[in-house]
Amino acid sequence: MPARGVSEPILTDDDRAVWSAWMRAAGEHARTRAHARRVDAAKRIIDAARAAATPWCVAWSGGKDSTVLTHLACVEMGHPLHVFAHKDDLDFPESEPYILRSAEAWGITVRIVRPPISPAAWMRDHAREHSSAGLIEMHARTSELAKLAWWDTIDRETHDFAGYFDGLCSHESRARALNRATRGNLYEKSHRTRGSIFVAHPLHDWKPIDVYGYCAARGIELLPLYQCVALLHSAEPWRLREEWWVPSEKGARHGQVAWLKRYYPSLYRQLCAWMPDARMHA
Repeated sequence: MPARGVSEPILTDDDRAVWSAWMRAAGEHARTRAHARRVDAAKRIIDAARAAATPWCVAWSGGKDSTVLTHLACVEMGHPLHVFAHKDDLDFPESEPYILRSAEAWGITVRIVRPPISPAAWMRDHAREHSSAGLIEMHARTSELAKLAWWDTIDRETHDFAGYFDGLCSHESRARALNRATRGNLYEKSHRTRGSIFVAHPLHDWKPIDVYGYCAARGIELLPLYQCVALLHSAEPWRLREEWWVPSEKGARHGQVAWLKRYYPSLYRQLCAWMPDARMHA
């Protein structure tokens, strides 16, 4: 745990300077026609989705993209969607309080859903047997932990809805870009417990600065972890993502263990207790 009186993440003056400059740029971008067009296009996708079928729900992780989507659909547009947030004991500690605090400020209701298992306990019991390097690819959809703690829970929560809104942006990975190119922003997909379900990605075509620009223009504060930018992300702040804090093997190769050690030392110590070899990446 952090030393008494010290909160995490631990930010430096460099972090604050980079973050301040980035948000100023995002605020300027929010005044452009390009940004206005993308916001309008997202609203049209939301309206088209609700016209295609009802009822809809929206998944809110507390990350930047889902936070913008939830605000856009439920606050700015005023749609009475079912809002749910999947939370467990591998989320960043400030994530759930942030969601609850934001929901109260916005006047919306959010349902916190939890998996039937403890991902932290699963890590404690299984981490070392999965990788000699001490890290596992637990984030992949095909991983045992992701299925037990994430996808099964999401399927149960979305079972009674015609569709769900997701804040994915196509720029974040090749897989997402391919999904956008082949399926578009609104489509039906298979659902393991009810046949099929609509999925809508209103932010698919947004650029990273559009997400931050939306927040800057509306005074929306993001999770503190997004300010942890000076060490690795000063040129591309949007590379930071709100997900399980335990780095994957790929993430470790790109400095995520060193990032964790710098900004969340208590979580780094927990990681090393589970997987001592993780120190080689720090």
